[in-house]
Amino acid sequence: MKNFIKLVNFELNRFFPIYAALGILTIMLQVVGVFITSNDYIFQIEEQTKMGIVKESAIILEIGQMGMTRFTGSLWFGGPIALCVVTLLIYSLFIWYRDWFGKNTFIYRLLMLPTERLNLYLSKAVAIFLMVLGLVALQLVLLLVERQLFSMLIPAAYIKTSTISQIILGSEYLLVLYPTSFIAVLANYSRGFIAILVLFTLILLERSFKIKGLLLAGIYALATLIVLFAPYWIQAIFNRQLFFTSELFWITLALTFVVGAVSIWISHRLLNRRITV
Repeated sequence: MKNFIKLVNFELNRFFPIYAALGILTIMLQVVGVFITSNDYIFQIEEQTKMGIVKESAIILEIGQMGMTRFTGSLWFGGPIALCVVTLLIYSLFIWYRDWFGKNTFIYRLLMLPTERLNLYLSKAVAIFLMVLGLVALQLVLLLVERQLFSMLIPAAYIKTSTISQIILGSEYLLVLYPTSFIAVLANYSRGFIAILVLFTLILLERSFKIKGLLLAGIYALATLIVLFAPYWIQAIFNRQLFFTSELFWITLALTFVVGAVSIWISHRLLNRRITV
């Protein structure tokens, strides 16, 4: 366990400069977005006033109240989140290929460490997962700050006050990050973690068998999709609702864990039998 924690810490430290820059950029872009969105809304109020509409209720009838959902649906809010997602996806590939193609083929030094090779695989996955959780936590804090900023910048009569729960419920992608129930949290984040494991398994297949590995990785990826969506395809084939919504949820979640277990098993065998130092 001690070696595993050291490996996780090592992976986190390697990416920390870029990770910190990503967090700072997210904060800057979203806060700037709050000010720009607020100024645009105040400009609309002023335009209505110039047209002779002075009653607050009449202006609200024309342009609506300013709420957080209007901001969370903008590029200023969604853009930084998309940037974080894309960056972590790219790094999920880079975290392996950097070690193989970097100076002195660093992967072989890692494989010679006095620890189970599976720890190397799992430590990289856990590091990525912890980075995701860190950005999710940062975004939740930012939601609180941004809501407060809007209340300071926009006149009270024009603000549509919302709780954090209401803000999350008003955004489809925020609901993915912050599900409304513990079971949904467990399901969403376990699926995300297992998706990382599957991606790492695809990389190890390619690294183990080179050109043939690309084909094997493609077959495994296709097989994974077939397994995960099997309940939906079965219903489509029979053209009838064979499962209740709750049943579909638990079946697909169980299949996700099966895929995760198979990915760990395949990666363990590849690391110990195909990749040699």
